[in-house]
Amino acid sequence: MSNCTNSKKETIIKKTTEHELPLIKNDSILEKQKVVIYDDGVRLSYSKNELNKIEILFPVFKNDYFIKPAEAYRLGIWKEYIDEKGEKETFSFGSEAGQDDFYLLYAYYIKQQNGIEKYKTERATLIKLYQAINGIYWKLNCGGTYFGHQHKRLVADAEYSIYDLRFNSLNYIKKYSYEKQKENYLHSLRQYI
Repeated sequence: MSNCTNSKKETIIKKTTEHELPLIKNDSILEKQKVVIYDDGVRLSYSKNELNKIEILFPVFKNDYFIKPAEAYRLGIWKEYIDEKGEKETFSFGSEAGQDDFYLLYAYYIKQQNGIEKYKTERATLIKLYQAINGIYWKLNCGGTYFGHQHKRLVADAEYSIYDLRFNSLNYIKKYSYEKQKENYLHSLRQYI
């Protein structure tokens, strides 16, 4: 049985000298194997073949060091490659829905590095908190697609917060009362309303 790692090595054949684009072949076995990336009413899944392609074209997902999701997205939203027929192809995250998918993929990969079970409680709390704040602003602005897209993207922001906590835990130990900050936030929110 072929696995995702072994096939990835076989997927890149060579760099083309003319365009310096990777030559990527599809693997018919991996095309049938699906991986669920996100499932919150709307399911996002990719074939293992497609994930291999994404990992090759967007190494930001497999780095040892992660940057914030918005910065990672700005590094490149579309990449070109040469398919097995020798034709130039493009893989893109260049639309609002594409950006949602990019953020969800980012969250998927960083979540694996953070530890899926280890930070389960913190993850659920952060996602709930971030989405609640997004929901407040959504209602204050009478809706809008921005807030709908943010709902999914905040999963990546929460996962990055966990990642940051792992490496900068001293920054999160607060020995002072945050009540004044909370009061200021609520006051500014009332002004906004």
